[in-house]
Amino acid sequence: MRPKKGASVAKPKSPKCRTCGKRIHVPKGWSAGPAVRRHYWRVHRDVMQPEKSGR
Repeated sequence: MRPKKGASVAKPKSPKCRTCGKRIHVPKGWSAGPAVRRHYWRVHRDVMQPEKSGR
């Protein structure tokens, strides 16, 4: 169903990081999943790649 003429179309909210609480930018053409992974790899690398213990 199409919105009524003149009605504003709400943009979905961007995902929010559970570690730092910031909104994560989702580039045009991307879905939320890859954008969240990119954020975690850039900002929270220790979460994505913890130190190897004993090996």
